[in-house]
Amino acid sequence: MAFSLPFESLPGTMLEADGLARAFRAGVVTAPDGTRLGIVRIARFREQDSSPNSCMEAWRERQADGAMSEADVAPVRSAASAAWMQTLAAQLRHFREQKVAAVIADVGGNSGGNDTGDWAARLFTANDVHSARLMMSAAPLAAQYFDEQLAQLRAAQKEKDATPEARAMLEQSIAAFEARKAGIAARHCDLSWVWTEQRPWQPQGCSRLIDAGYASGQAAYLPPKSFGNQTIASSIYWAAGVDGLRGAWNGPAYVLTDSGTASSAEMFAALMHDAVGARTVGRATAAASWRTCRRWNCPAPACATACRTAYGCGPTTATKWPASSRTCRCCRPKARTTAPAPTACSTRWRPTYAPALPPPLRQNLKGS
Repeated sequence: MAFSLPFESLPGTMLEADGLARAFRAGVVTAPDGTRLGIVRIARFREQDSSPNSCMEAWRERQADGAMSEADVAPVRSAASAAWMQTLAAQLRHFREQKVAAVIADVGGNSGGNDTGDWAARLFTANDVHSARLMMSAAPLAAQYFDEQLAQLRAAQKEKDATPEARAMLEQSIAAFEARKAGIAARHCDLSWVWTEQRPWQPQGCSRLIDAGYASGQAAYLPPKSFGNQTIASSIYWAAGVDGLRGAWNGPAYVLTDSGTASSAEMFAALMHDAVGARTVGRATAAASWRTCRRWNCPAPACATACRTAYGCGPTTATKWPASSRTCRCCRPKARTTAPAPTACSTRWRPTYAPALPPPLRQNLKGS
């Protein structure tokens, strides 16, 4: 549960939670100029991989109520997930009470988890947050995902206090997921051309991807307390479950990433940047840490040389690619914001390295 950078080594750091007794490691760093920053460590976006206390407490409560069997763990999961979010919200509110200048959400080394990566961004702002579009591989796994959504929506249809508006929205959502499931086979196409040529990326074209709604379900956003029924709202817009926690923090925010930040942690970082206005700091995430070099009429060795030159990698770094491929897989880049233009062959690349930490912290961490 340690921070991804040695914040504890900085003078003026006060640790408030160790990440064991509570779900999140957290503390306040006072920089030499007096600036106070709150830091919260989100090690995974999956509550069962953090502190076991929330799961154990939920289990004890359910057993005490006599409302579950040993095999019935679904209520425990739901309670643990709610406790995970509530703990994060409580920490953010505590930062507000302490009047820190900004909050750093540390997701370095966070390899992902589940949809809480999308939900959690809503705790960092009082503004409306709209989730990104979601596409899935047109494969059996997509059908399984669609079946799960359909089951949840149909269960919500049984709610007795559903308004006409809610019933209409549920019917539209069910029809949308049924159509997506039926359209999986039609999305199959021949992608062998990717090994011999380069074409503009068209997700709706030949991509073997299928529209799956949004990262938050069928709806990208719903106003708080929609339909007057939490079960219905959550079946259409999963993030409705955290409506009561929105804006726990509503000030400046940073997201600290590194090459181990992946999957839903990257989704969290992107949503924090786009919807919350947070600055991404640290190093490139996992998806951005592997670069590709496109070549046209160049021999493979030239492509490898160009890749290594562009990304500052040593000559011994392994680079592998299919003999028939025009794309070579490159080494991990060094932490740099610019790269010399390779001349061995024509390449296309885009630097996406995150900017540095806030100056007071950067200066102190430099020597730690």
